[in-house]
Amino acid sequence: MVATRCAARVVAADGTHSAVRAALGVGTSGAGDLGKSKINILFRADLRPHLRGMSFGTCTITTPEAPGLLVTVDGATTWVFHVTCDVDGGEHPEDFTDERCVAVVRAAVGDPDLDVEVRSVLPWRPRSALADRFAVGRVFLVGDAAHTVAPLGAFGLNTGVADAHNLAWKLAAVHHGEAGAGLLDSYAQEREPVAAATLDQAMRRLADPALHWGRGPEADAARAGAGVWAAPVVHLGQRYDSAAVVDPRPELPSTVDLVAALDGSPGSRVPHAWVDGVSTLDLVASRWTLLVGAAGDRWLADAAHVGLPAHRVCAPWLSDDGALLVRPDAIVAMRVTAPVPDPARFLADVLDQVLARPVAVPST
Repeated sequence: MVATRCAARVVAADGTHSAVRAALGVGTSGAGDLGKSKINILFRADLRPHLRGMSFGTCTITTPEAPGLLVTVDGATTWVFHVTCDVDGGEHPEDFTDERCVAVVRAAVGDPDLDVEVRSVLPWRPRSALADRFAVGRVFLVGDAAHTVAPLGAFGLNTGVADAHNLAWKLAAVHHGEAGAGLLDSYAQEREPVAAATLDQAMRRLADPALHWGRGPEADAARAGAGVWAAPVVHLGQRYDSAAVVDPRPELPSTVDLVAALDGSPGSRVPHAWVDGVSTLDLVASRWTLLVGAAGDRWLADAAHVGLPAHRVCAPWLSDDGALLVRPDAIVAMRVTAPVPDPARFLADVLDQVLARPVAVPST
């Protein structure tokens, strides 16, 4: 007899063509495949002599011999080159042998004698798709299994990491008995709207890359007319609206200014402020944390009673008598702007609420 053990929960991170998503019967919406197939060439070559002290994140190569996009990995010896694979013209991914890739990289750099070591060659195709559901029972879709983001804007990786950042602490809290299972419902509640907005922003840029890269008043006006948010707001400024946030404020005060968007509102990412040379972002350190105002002595004293590390912060988004309760994923779970009669009891009740802990029924 073979003993088997069922997982309590499953995190499906098996890519844009997720077999788990398909097995669950979860469909997708969106534009689907976009443009031509690509080849991702990861290679090592010392390009520093050719850079002559310059640096970049991405560089568009326009030479007819090898057009493509050169992407920095370490800015010195490790790079990625994306080239088109003309499937309609009869090309196939397997046609990109190591020898051909070396020749392509040399032509792109303009150095026929460049020492190139090809590390991997992978086919891919731009795509935009959003899963209809991010959670089904005990299964949670994350990353490309939940959403495949059009590449312009570089939102895809960060969106996938944010999924894991949102889900991991919740799974840990439930697993360790620190939260009720209902907390896990907030994963889909929070991540589905954010992913949908991110896909929308990527697609708005796709028709006109200048909407992403352009600078100056004319570019700002064009973005405003096209409904394009500033990239930092897409990455960091979006907000959560779920039962894991007390009195959430999902409306964005600005889609242009990240500082304005990070105003300490419940559901937003905690803003940065220095506290004795340490950022508030580092003070959170993946744990529940209380940030209190300048006159927050009572908050500081009572936070210890509920096991919360607490720090005094002087910032415009925190009143002198107020407090911010920050989740392990650096999201503001609660904000109050005035003292409360019993901070310890208040904080305990808030934690019970956002962690979906069962309410004890008094015995009769």
